[in-house]
Amino acid sequence: LFINFLTSIASVIGIIIWFRDEQLTYIQRISKTAFNPQPKVDGAIIKIMPHYNVLINYNIPPKQWGAFLHKGFRYPRKVLRNTFDETALKKANINPRSRPQELRLNQWVALYKTISQ
Repeated sequence: LFINFLTSIASVIGIIIWFRDEQLTYIQRISKTAFNPQPKVDGAIIKIMPHYNVLINYNIPPKQWGAFLHKGFRYPRKVLRNTFDETALKKANINPRSRPQELRLNQWVALYKTISQ
């Protein structure tokens, strides 16, 4: 349940957790008043436990995958054509005007496979 929330925000951490098939468990809420300076939202304690590495199924080296995602999310407000070659994006069936947070896991994998050929 909570893993679906993380992957839906499509952040780097969400993609990494989803891709590595890690179990995410909600432990407890932390009130925003417990922090200084006080944020606008409450926090949470979560536990991340690895199940098995899905990277093996896609035959993607973890170090290269991490570097690739870091590059992809470096400028989250910019469109992907500013980060990746437009030809590679089109070959992976990705709209070059997409932003990193708009891609699904299968699109990231397709783009990685296209670029690493």
